[in-house]
Amino acid sequence: MYSRLPVLSFFNFRISAAAFFLMGAIYISTGIFSNATEQSSVIRPHAKGQQFLLIGTICFLVSECTGSYWCLKWYGDSWHWSRNFLEASCVFTGMMLAFHIPVDWHLPKPVRVLVGCVPAMGGLALLLL
Repeated sequence: MYSRLPVLSFFNFRISAAAFFLMGAIYISTGIFSNATEQSSVIRPHAKGQQFLLIGTICFLVSECTGSYWCLKWYGDSWHWSRNFLEASCVFTGMMLAFHIPVDWHLPKPVRVLVGCVPAMGGLALLLL
């Protein structure tokens, strides 16, 4: 079973997504100490962190898509609501929360950092638990 391409891509893209989420969380966390402004020519750490979160989101969605294909071909379990699906849904919801908080809410930096770190915490929880 573990020699099939959908199975390998499911697990490897999930690990890659967690790595990108972790890098994004690190950049977002360092952004709280940065003095870069909106007009700066250097990419702000928070924006770079969001780019890593976006790449991690793409990897996570590719993982979920190949996992669905794996189940469709009956290489794995049939689809049912399970703990793993709930965890994946929570990680996806955390990613969407990190991307869709409006700027005009003027949240403090520590709250924005915490929200930006939610996908990394969820991705690592999926790998470690």
